[in-house]
Amino acid sequence: MKSPAVKYVLGPLRRVLQRLPERNMLLVLSLFVGIACGLASVLLKEAIEWIHHGLTSWFGPEVTFNYLYLIYPGIGMLIAMLFVRHVIKDNIGHGVTKSCWQYPRTNPRYARTTCGHPCSQVP
Repeated sequence: MKSPAVKYVLGPLRRVLQRLPERNMLLVLSLFVGIACGLASVLLKEAIEWIHHGLTSWFGPEVTFNYLYLIYPGIGMLIAMLFVRHVIKDNIGHGVTKSCWQYPRTNPRYARTTCGHPCSQVP
């Protein structure tokens, strides 16, 4: 069930977009996507600054080098490895290679060479 806010905002917006020609609709939707991407980039930047402040604010101003700068990347890799192993639970491998081999299997209409990546070339 849709909430009333979604119903009253998206309903008129959908009707307006359906009346527009395809070219204008594409321009309006690209404007919405651009605004959403801009807001997401600001949110990501602020999150990175917040994390940076949380990890380095307690070092003190006189510290120019800290060994934690060498340990933090290892902790990040450990967190990423645990996330992939226990949350995703799939062999993610290299995305391009996996995509190039999977696409012709799911859609046999395309030849294996249509992907364009060197891994997709038939020997």
